Amino acid sequence: MATQNKWIRLVQTKHQITLIEHKDAYASLPLIQPKTFCQTPALIMLIGKTSKSIALNNFLNGENSESNSQGAIGLCADPLTYKEDSPLIYVDCDLHNFPLERDSEYHRGDMIRHPILWPELDVDTMTTEAIVSRLYIRLVAPFSSVICFFGSDHGGMRATARRLASWTISKPPSDLPSDAAPRVLVVVETTCATFNTKAAEQKLFQYITEESYKMYGLIDFEQVKSNLERHFQDIKIIYVEGRLGRSKQAAEVLRERIILEASKAQRARTDHNALLTFGHFQAFFHLACSHFSSSSLPFQFVLASRLRNPVSHGFSKHLDELLRLTPTEDALWGVSVPLLASALVLDSCRPGMHVFPATTVFSQLYQETCEIAIQQCEVTKSIRDVLARFMKLVRVHFEQLYKSLAFTSTTASRSHRLRLLDLKTQLSAFRSHTTCLCCLMRMPEKVFTCGHGLCDTCVQVFGTALKREPYSYLINLCLLCGANNRNRKFRYQPPTAGLRILCLDGGGIKGIIPLVVLVHIQQELGIDCLFQDLFDSVYGTSSGGLITLGIFLMMWSPQECLSKFEELSHKAFDRWRVSRQRVQDLIVSYFTDCLYKTSSVENAFLSAFGSKRGSNTKVAVTATTARETTPCIFANYNGIGRRVSNSGETFIPKKNMQCVNLRTGYNLVRSVVPDQDISIKDASKAIKGLGTFQDGGLEHNNPIHLAMWEKRVIWPTAGEPDLVLSLGTGASSTTSEDTGSPIRDGYPRRLLHSFLQNIDGEKAWRRFKNTLSSDIEDRYHRINISFDGPGPDLDDVSMIGKLKEQATQWIRTDCHPQAVTAADYLLASLFYFELDGMPVYRENQFECTGQILCRLHGSSPGLIGLTRRLISTSATFLIGGRPITCFDLPEAPLTCFSQFKKKVQFTVLNTHDIIDITIKGITMQPRHISGFPRTVNDLIDAQGLDGSFGYAAHIIREKSDTLPDLPVNRKRGADMI
Repeated sequence: MATQNKWIRLVQTKHQITLIEHKDAYASLPLIQPKTFCQTPALIMLIGKTSKSIALNNFLNGENSESNSQGAIGLCADPLTYKEDSPLIYVDCDLHNFPLERDSEYHRGDMIRHPILWPELDVDTMTTEAIVSRLYIRLVAPFSSVICFFGSDHGGMRATARRLASWTISKPPSDLPSDAAPRVLVVVETTCATFNTKAAEQKLFQYITEESYKMYGLIDFEQVKSNLERHFQDIKIIYVEGRLGRSKQAAEVLRERIILEASKAQRARTDHNALLTFGHFQAFFHLACSHFSSSSLPFQFVLASRLRNPVSHGFSKHLDELLRLTPTEDALWGVSVPLLASALVLDSCRPGMHVFPATTVFSQLYQETCEIAIQQCEVTKSIRDVLARFMKLVRVHFEQLYKSLAFTSTTASRSHRLRLLDLKTQLSAFRSHTTCLCCLMRMPEKVFTCGHGLCDTCVQVFGTALKREPYSYLINLCLLCGANNRNRKFRYQPPTAGLRILCLDGGGIKGIIPLVVLVHIQQELGIDCLFQDLFDSVYGTSSGGLITLGIFLMMWSPQECLSKFEELSHKAFDRWRVSRQRVQDLIVSYFTDCLYKTSSVENAFLSAFGSKRGSNTKVAVTATTARETTPCIFANYNGIGRRVSNSGETFIPKKNMQCVNLRTGYNLVRSVVPDQDISIKDASKAIKGLGTFQDGGLEHNNPIHLAMWEKRVIWPTAGEPDLVLSLGTGASSTTSEDTGSPIRDGYPRRLLHSFLQNIDGEKAWRRFKNTLSSDIEDRYHRINISFDGPGPDLDDVSMIGKLKEQATQWIRTDCHPQAVTAADYLLASLFYFELDGMPVYRENQFECTGQILCRLHGSSPGLIGLTRRLISTSATFLIGGRPITCFDLPEAPLTCFSQFKKKVQFTVLNTHDIIDITIKGITMQPRHISGFPRTVNDLIDAQGLDGSFGYAAHIIREKSDTLPDLPVNRKRGADMI
């Protein structure tokens, strides 16, 4: 028995009308699942009542269809064509035959609600017929090949003409060309054997003209004709002898005519790049529902396909940077034109993207941005004319390349790589730390030894993915100049994993305290992994900055960094000898922009650091400009988000430094020389060469606020972090309760007090903690030692040994629970979950299948140690409170163990339901794995599983990954929750 399910409904309350989209309707279509990405179905709108239902019943081989679409729009596949490349899908339009349903509080998981928010909508005055007609023509018709009206169900030919006239008075419903519009068939049931079809079609057009005049005052014959041509390819009448209900032959004649008209429509759509695969049809229709419910403007297919991955907001700035770097007019034509055109094709021709007309793609995605970039160039009229010619030539190159790729097996990424190879001689002289010269869409994040940089997306597009190390890529040669990159490996955070952020206070010789804490935390982990694998971004001030660079750029272990810190502190933190009085010392220090001698820091640490090693951790060290006291961070990244402007200050560094951000309240500074990007050598050279920086502790001794600001820039879509760990350098527990006096509370003492308050990391932490809501504050941890008194001076080298001993005793006793908690969070955050594909809706719930994975991989020394702990502690994952054993293998085969994977399944009623996965046994108490709790929709978005139109990184997924609604056989051997 054929089944048709509700696809679209309209429901209402007293003040609101809502469109309900049933995603489960696609599951009733018996299409061949592997072919759904090449099948291009022809939608046939059937509009009528009794005759329509009889005809549909006959189309379905005469079976009594199990209809569930009364008062709605239903879908049903033609049983004779569903295996073909272009199967028929009948759209049973029944909305106009019933009043709107009352809205219900019960909502199934497959239902997507789209409240209708038209400004002109008045629920009390706008008729149901008007709303339904608008839905038919503006939402369903653009996706249909044939619209079939059953004349007898509408009250005759004139009533049908009235409906057509009302449909065509408005603007076209989409930006598809009129030649790709649906074809109209009007079914006339007659007993007349000499029915004159041509005369009937002329009569129908006459009726449409008359009705257009009655309703809208249109008397222009040509205008009515133009309106019809904008909305429909053609309007034809088919007559059937007798009643459809009495003759199966009549229904078969109608079906054959529908097939003929559908094939004509499909050919026209093919000619205009408007033929949609079943997968693209589902994705576009969902977007069209949202658009229809909120706007009366035509639906734009190209822009809709880029809603989730829009053109980079910084494209105009990157284009301006390319023009700035272009040295001559010859280079403009010979380098910049082909480079830009190829980069735009790379951006628009992603695997899985629908192939639109090239002219439409350029016009809607790039033309306006390019024109704005050129208009903003401060050049003479003659140069502006050259730039105008430049853009015309870019468009010509773009359209030629775009069209050529549409008819070849060459991918856009392959084509762009070849283009870069052709231009490598010229591009070797182009360098920028603000623009990725490979794609011209984003800022570079990874810098090669040759000086060129790539954005993270280009690394993923052109790098070699390592199968045994997920989210790791290898690049051997620079894409821009061909220089040997010595197989540089780049590793990225898994998209569903949460963030782990470390902040280190400054404090001179007291920097040994956080080092002792880090050593202890690593011991508590008990898995002997690289410490650099435990954090995604690290921020340090002053001595905290030195620790940051040592551990996360030089790849020292915390213990090794502790040893070097002790050894080098005697050289770095010399006593001040400006005067004998402490207050005067501090004042002199403050106004000479340093807490200790910069030359001592540079001399001591440059010899220890040597040349910087590679790191995938986002690392930043704070500083402060001397004149405006604006916070700055020296970083090894740019970030993909926007830094919000809240300061009018402008800071332009000199020589070998480049300020990426100018109006944000704080500045991001990177070295122009890639080999010197973010190291002590950079910072010290910047201080000496620019004379502009002072110790970052004067503004952000505890860099927690800067870290949170930067989190939004590096990962703008990320949720709450897994862990934020802030380590202090000691806090004084003494307070003065003496009454004031002119001597004690005079200007020098008040100045000193203000200065000490400014560098108080504990106070900064309390202010920050007060901004957190109670449901997330357990993710934020501060570990600090409390002194019985004011604590040692920042440069008192003689106290290092005592401080180390005191901190070690303290972390083993009073603060041991805090260290264990931090270790727990770090262990739990090593695990993350990924869906295998889109959830499958079945029996009123979504079945989700996926894997719990580990950030540590086969080449990581900690994976075997972690696995042994999982086995020895009988660790389990908890999904919704249900336990799943983490590891079942015996210990013997661990030497060849390369990757942790645990297959799991669970169900949810709705994809917006929150799910939680925790781990226990290996931790002192159950802890959330990385990125949890979260909704299934969050997982889908993070993994890009609904990326029906491709991905910026040109990922080619298995076809089944993006099928949300077609049921699949349940896989065995997985834990079902």
